[in-house]
Amino acid sequence: PTKADPLDRVLLDAAAQALRDAAALAHAREADETALRRRPPRPAAATVVVGYSGGRDSTALVHAMTRLARQRGSGLREAVAVHVHHGLSRRADEWLAHCEKHAALIGARFIARHVSVQRAGRGLEAAARTARYQALADVAEEIGAEFICCAHHRDDRIETFLIQWMRGAGPEGLAAFPAARALAHDGPLLLRPFIDIPRAEIERYVAAHALDFVEDDSNDDPALLRNALRLDVIPRLDELRPGFRAAAARSADLVAEAAEALRSVAADDLAACQQGAPVGMLRLDVLSTLPTARQTWALRAWLASHGIEAVSRARLSEMLQQAHAARSDARLLVRAGDREVRRYRGLLLVKEGETGAR
Repeated sequence: PTKADPLDRVLLDAAAQALRDAAALAHAREADETALRRRPPRPAAATVVVGYSGGRDSTALVHAMTRLARQRGSGLREAVAVHVHHGLSRRADEWLAHCEKHAALIGARFIARHVSVQRAGRGLEAAARTARYQALADVAEEIGAEFICCAHHRDDRIETFLIQWMRGAGPEGLAAFPAARALAHDGPLLLRPFIDIPRAEIERYVAAHALDFVEDDSNDDPALLRNALRLDVIPRLDELRPGFRAAAARSADLVAEAAEALRSVAADDLAACQQGAPVGMLRLDVLSTLPTARQTWALRAWLASHGIEAVSRARLSEMLQQAHAARSDARLLVRAGDREVRRYRGLLLVKEGETGAR
């Protein structure tokens, strides 16, 4: 980009900065000597997987990342557009065909993945998101991509912040989309290069480059909460408080910083609670010495390490109460899908659920 195209610079600089930040995070992760022995040295330039739905935002991201890969010294070797076909819309085949065609026009390598969405007691949107991220992670592993990029932007983050606030979410939920996070331990980092870019600038970029994209009809349905916020509530807030979007984004950043600090404390507390315990188990005597709030965070971190997530605060509190008060080690504490958390000789452990357990 040159001085003649400041809008291009905004998006390309955001993508380049996301890569620099991600490289620093990846380096910090690899500083662990065990990780260094397990993984080969990171290449000087990265390959990234870009989630490509065919919508306006992901189209802009694929285009910007592909352009960045052509710049010497950008830190990016190749951007690979990956479309996940969920099979949930009557237009799913049409969207896949569109993405394949336009990835070729943009000059990006294209990969498609078909997934089967398993709800398993979750909402359809959450189940589809889980399947999508897993498919992106699988492709990243197959092609040796260091990072995965998604096109969430500032307005997406504000909408999610409001939705989570309405649901009574804690710091992790209110943090909405972090700029970068690990999809799994030792897995690729998920990046959101446009997290600080307003939707309007992405729209201008797409128009300036005459990029073709698909429209999801459901995005205009005001019966859906996110659409109602985007179409009605947020414009009204803009009228009441000009500049509210930038302020809300700052709030999300501050909450994200607080959540990161809490996760760090929880990781230290978890390590202390596991010291001297069999692998994967938790010592209740150490846990009980922590303040109640830190017990909750340590317990949440422990459950997450076993692949058990999305446990409500009320259930965590009940679990702690039972763990400290139960007189019988056989008492079931919580079920999560086909997993159980039980107490055994002053320890907490996770095991596969027993048939007929309630």
